[in-house]
Amino acid sequence: MKIIFINILCAIIFCFLFLGCVTSAYADVVSYAKNPQFASVENFDDMHPIVPEKRLSAADKKYPIRTYMTRDYCGNYEYENGRLVRIHTENGYIDGNGIYNAYIKDYQGNNRVTVSHTGQYFDVTNYYPYGMLYADLNGYDRYKYSGKEIETANGLNHYDFHARSHDFALGQFTGQDKKAVDYASVSPYTYCAADPVNNIDPTGESPIYGMDGSFLGTDDNGLRGEYLIMPEELFVQSMKHTEAKDVAYYGAIKDEVLHKIWNHCASLYSRPDWDGKLTLSEANEWYRKGHGETLFVDIKTLDLSNFYSLGEEYVGKTYIYNLLIYGKPSDGLVFGSIPFERTPNHGVRAYKDYYDFDIKKWSGMNIIRNIETYIGEWVAGSGTPYHIVIYGEQKLKPILPWLK
Repeated sequence: MKIIFINILCAIIFCFLFLGCVTSAYADVVSYAKNPQFASVENFDDMHPIVPEKRLSAADKKYPIRTYMTRDYCGNYEYENGRLVRIHTENGYIDGNGIYNAYIKDYQGNNRVTVSHTGQYFDVTNYYPYGMLYADLNGYDRYKYSGKEIETANGLNHYDFHARSHDFALGQFTGQDKKAVDYASVSPYTYCAADPVNNIDPTGESPIYGMDGSFLGTDDNGLRGEYLIMPEELFVQSMKHTEAKDVAYYGAIKDEVLHKIWNHCASLYSRPDWDGKLTLSEANEWYRKGHGETLFVDIKTLDLSNFYSLGEEYVGKTYIYNLLIYGKPSDGLVFGSIPFERTPNHGVRAYKDYYDFDIKKWSGMNIIRNIETYIGEWVAGSGTPYHIVIYGEQKLKPILPWLK
């Protein structure tokens, strides 16, 4: 009987407390609905009242409504609430009033000073090694370290490096490197191999699209970065980045074309050639699942330390070398034999390669090649051959220090 009485008493107390909490919560909700409160946000440049203060009624001021500013990016064009506010160029930008402002950069490409069209500077910034700001005079411009946009909304303070965000307070990226498996000795979050003074992490490379939104290829810097649009007849694969920007189209584009480009750009990060490097496992995987689509590889990712320049008299001449013999074995298993062309100042470029497993006539150097091919086909399995475009230029060591 005592146990029953105690249980009933506990139930009454519980109901009393529960109903009291519900009543209190309901009163708070009603009070908030009548007089909503918003947390104050400092340094939040993405949120501000859109309606001018003089147009607000007494009731509006008593119960303010928070409105938000949206920012959209379309290639080099930047919009705020649907209004064009900035057109980015390689060395500055044109603001919403049609006025050009230029950047003065340091050796790493960091924006240090912004200069107006009248020659007056209005934004001066100094940095700690990982991009944290100090002595930021005025702080008007959002594009700072490495030329990247700093996101300060809600105190975030991250740099937008396109593929990942960079936290300058921690000195690292906020997401893992997709190619971290290839660099086991380096943390997947590390920025510039933990040496931001001597290294940079640029994303100035450009995928290039035709006027109909079709993917044409890349300039001599690869896939990553802001896309460019140009007439197909003006496109040359691996053209210089500066030349690509000179002939790029910056006019109006239909919405369906832009959506086609955006969808393709969004898929680039998942490609094995996103970082300009191609491993054997990635090459074989693409052979099985890539449907024959071309990949793009940076010549600087190939180990050419065994190659030497014999002088400028050999510029323009082409040579075919088997990288399994003269280069790094991991490169040789992917590319096999590649035609190389000498360029000025001890430079070298490479031609397009074809990833397949065809057998050539059994003679001379083809014997080694055919053996490699048989082994490669056995490892890769069945798939679709594809082209590998090798872009960029690599400098060779002169065979003699004084050789010109």
